[in-house]
Amino acid sequence: MLQALGYPSLVDLKTIIKTNSIRDNPVTESDVKLMERLFGPDIPSVKGKTTRRRPHKIVSDVVSIPMELRDAQHNVCLCIDVMFVNGMPFLTSISKNIKYRMAMWLPTRTVNDITSLVKSLLKLYQAASFRVAEVSGDQEFKPVLKALQEDGWSFKTNLASAQEHVPEAERNNRVLKERIRATYHGVPYKALPRAVLVYLVMEAAAKLNYFPAKGGCSNYFSPREILHHVKLDYKRHCLVPTLSYVLAHEEPKLSNTNRARALDCIYLRAVQNKQGGYECYHIPTRQVITRPYVTVVPAPDSIVAAVDALGKSDGIQNLKITDLRGRLLYDSTTDTALLAGVDNDEDDQDDTSVTGVPVPTDAAEEDNDEDTDSEDESDHDSIDPNEQDDGSSKASVQDDDDDTPPDPPQEGEDPPPDDGEDVEEDDEGLPQLPVQVPEVRRMTRTSVPPKNYEPSFTGKTYPSHVQTSVEQPNLVYEHNEARVLATIITTFNERMDRSVEEHGQQYVVTYSLKQGIKKFGK
Repeated sequence: MLQALGYPSLVDLKTIIKTNSIRDNPVTESDVKLMERLFGPDIPSVKGKTTRRRPHKIVSDVVSIPMELRDAQHNVCLCIDVMFVNGMPFLTSISKNIKYRMAMWLPTRTVNDITSLVKSLLKLYQAASFRVAEVSGDQEFKPVLKALQEDGWSFKTNLASAQEHVPEAERNNRVLKERIRATYHGVPYKALPRAVLVYLVMEAAAKLNYFPAKGGCSNYFSPREILHHVKLDYKRHCLVPTLSYVLAHEEPKLSNTNRARALDCIYLRAVQNKQGGYECYHIPTRQVITRPYVTVVPAPDSIVAAVDALGKSDGIQNLKITDLRGRLLYDSTTDTALLAGVDNDEDDQDDTSVTGVPVPTDAAEEDNDEDTDSEDESDHDSIDPNEQDDGSSKASVQDDDDDTPPDPPQEGEDPPPDDGEDVEEDDEGLPQLPVQVPEVRRMTRTSVPPKNYEPSFTGKTYPSHVQTSVEQPNLVYEHNEARVLATIITTFNERMDRSVEEHGQQYVVTYSLKQGIKKFGK
């Protein structure tokens, strides 16, 4: 309908529907609101009718960090490590007390590339008036740290021994893996291009700095505020989800052409400047572009297929995360990725109980031999609490004929095995008893229908069907309790009298008004 009417605005469409300007129109205003909520803005309308907007106003909002906090955390201990995402190496870092995290893409694992990134980390803390006093890492970073010390940087080194690791760095990689995995499963794409994966990992680390770190040096200031002295902006940092499909507003130099005014892109992150803007991955050209405005739209199937095709062309079929030693941290193709913490083995699908003991079928066969009449009667029986079994205090369920519970074992003695079987012992020498599965127990009570009494006018009385002989206790109130109850009862009576009086006055006024209109007219 929107296309048939020439792509009007939603306000005009709602107006023409509300004024009944279209005869035999089955579309209502609620349908238009539902369409807008489900499908978002109309893509052809955005591409064809988007115009230039005013640039963002530059606002400087500097966060003042207490001097005591900065002096106490002046010397920083930096922990670094390498993490791989689909074979691409990333240098991850975290400071022990401030808890500032970073993940930077490594073009190669050469000493020069790693040294360049570590040097940028040292300059970052130095620009924020902090000094990196110690760097902890694996043995792989030994030539890198040595080259930096020869270059004039003064810090201590703490290198882990062989087959060991830095706990803070490994924990940081685990947290990054969780955030990357959460973002990956929040988008409809299965295969992502390499350029998009790089921004996904970097943004996962950057967004962890938005919140005050647990176990950090401050419960009020976030690591981002401590180092950069800036606050978050809702429109720039909280409005557009990472890796969502957006239409980046385009301003062509020649405005009298049919070129689209919006580009199909994947949102990457906000531009790190004061003017604002967004970095986006242009799907047709596979380039990272910057635009001042974007419009978020639900991704259609054609865009999802195009992104998957780009990811597969880069050799990426799924998401796979490994550490420096090649140990697999996460693989989206494994069965465990379907539901974390659940064993999805096919061998566990047979007819077994929770403990792995087969469920006996004797009780079920006996139930099938019962008469249907007894089944119908047992459905209406009420359960007596005294007849319920206490499974927590019995090793097995006794037969219906034998109601005598077994004698409990004496103190210091092991319970005897059932059925004369030998008692097995586990690795610790403790006896293991055979598992007894409780049999199904049926009710033996018969339901008695209630007696129907016919009314009589002879004055004869019948006893009540349910007789209660419970004596009512004599309640004795204290002086203070009696005063409170008397106040409550008096207040309730006063409010009821006032309500009745007001209702009566209203009725009199209404009745008088009706009589006056009836006699004298309007």
